[in-house]
Amino acid sequence: MPQHTPGPWIVRDDDDYDHVFTAKKPHRRICNVYGGIKGSNAADMEGLANATLIASAPELLAALENLHVLTRTLPYPEDGAVHQAHAAARAAIAKARGEVTT
Repeated sequence: MPQHTPGPWIVRDDDDYDHVFTAKKPHRRICNVYGGIKGSNAADMEGLANATLIASAPELLAALENLHVLTRTLPYPEDGAVHQAHAAARAAIAKARGEVTT
């Protein structure tokens, strides 16, 4: 599976869309998100929230991978909340890496 564009990513508003770019120059566009930063209506605010979440994806993935590695050797019951959290973390990491198709 190909690797994602390295982070960090940032949000910029150049027109009617929020854009997610690489933070390092030259900026590479990651995606466009409908709903501009300048507006105050619900669609614009939702667009900004979506763009902000997308822009945080590289850091979120790295943090989850690090947390998973650091805590996977801790003893915990197989049917407890920590086990469920680790299963959810593994699933999210696999999805972000493109290792599952759902």
